[in-house]
Amino acid sequence: MKHTTHPTKGKPHTEETKKKIVHPVRSGGI
Repeated sequence: MKHTTHPTKGKPHTEETKKKIVHPVRSGGI
């Protein structure tokens, strides 16, 4: 839950960021 505390803060949407956003969204929002 570290990435949840400080989301993309001035960071580009890299593959890791996209995967982290797609993984939870696909799981159901968690």
